[in-house]
Amino acid sequence: MISLVSLLAAALMSLQCAHSSAALIGSKNLLDNTLQPNVITTPKKKMLKSFVSILGAPPERARLVRGSRIELPCEAMGHPTPTLQWLKNGEPIVDYEESANEIMSVHPSSITGVKSLYIVTEAASGDIYTCVATSDGIERMASTTVFVEDANDEITALEALLQRATGPIPTYSYLEVFQEMGTSLVLPCRAYSYGKTRVLWTFNGEEVTQASPKMRVLPSGDLLITSLDFKDMGGYSCTVKNMYGESTTNTFVYPMSKD
Repeated sequence: MISLVSLLAAALMSLQCAHSSAALIGSKNLLDNTLQPNVITTPKKKMLKSFVSILGAPPERARLVRGSRIELPCEAMGHPTPTLQWLKNGEPIVDYEESANEIMSVHPSSITGVKSLYIVTEAASGDIYTCVATSDGIERMASTTVFVEDANDEITALEALLQRATGPIPTYSYLEVFQEMGTSLVLPCRAYSYGKTRVLWTFNGEEVTQASPKMRVLPSGDLLITSLDFKDMGGYSCTVKNMYGESTTNTFVYPMSKD
């Protein structure tokens, strides 16, 4: 038979063990709390480095028949939004921003695909035309050597003459734009044309009017979007018309969160 002394001894032993376990747990928690600030750190936001790449270069060689024209394409992607400029034998031809008498604003957060098309109507054989893509001081170049020939028959001469009676040819536009919300964005829409032109912008199929509180068509034909937000995501189309026809360029805009 178990004595009362034995029961008391067992009870005391149990209480002592429980107290020791509680102290051990308390010490462990204290240790964890001490280490906690050093274990959990706030991740730093990754910053995308500036870059620019020519994704679509003009041909290395091009043939121009006197009295006609050739089109030299150039596409680039960059962060921030790159600008495309053309050189002729190493000298700037025309800065499209200056020709429109407007300065394009580029936001530091932007990642943009840009397309330029330079129209050559007069050249000397051997002239070199260079597309220069620039973003945040970084440059990439691609060149074309133009060889000029005389029209060797009446059909070629007639085709060169008929080239003038065409619709507008898009010369500068964005393909896609990724940019932070809350910023302002200008979508360029430039075209080569004989005669006067008229510009029409649509957003996801709906015409952009001057009454829009967020979007405004500038005198140059470019579209200004203010306070960019998620509702502005989608497809923007610019249609340029003249007496001979029309042409359309498309741009996709993706507003990005600042976080």
